[in-house]
Amino acid sequence: MLTGVARGGLFPRYELLDGEDRAAELEVTAFRERMTIRAQDSEWRGRSSGWFRSSFALEDEHGKAVAHAEKPSLFRRRLEVRIEGRPYRLEAASAFRRTFVLKEGGRQVGSIAPEGVFSRRIRADLPATLALPVRAFLVGLVIVQWRRAARRHAG
Repeated sequence: MLTGVARGGLFPRYELLDGEDRAAELEVTAFRERMTIRAQDSEWRGRSSGWFRSSFALEDEHGKAVAHAEKPSLFRRRLEVRIEGRPYRLEAASAFRRTFVLKEGGRQVGSIAPEGVFSRRIRADLPATLALPVRAFLVGLVIVQWRRAARRHAG
């Protein structure tokens, strides 16, 4: 299980902890919703593209795509994710909660949620079989969805 601890102000970077050990650092920018993941002595980049920024890709330090996510609908909090050729779905657990669940073949295999209503900490219970940068990417995708929802509700 990963725990994300926000560090910084309005758009914080997150330290991702595996137990008590620092596993990775995740930075998600507000501008163009880009991600930087630093882990295992390497740096990965996440970027959004497409119509209404509906597509996301995670690239390793050599520019090779490692994971891809597509938001098929503007009106649903759901992403179709492909990791190493395998399809997953990352979707809101309910219309009224911030929790997202990761599903493979219709079966829930993980979840990402804030630790509390006003908490800036994130709990990510994701399969250990997924590489650490991929798990960090999934956390980043959920952060992007939370920020989009906050902007919609603020305006």
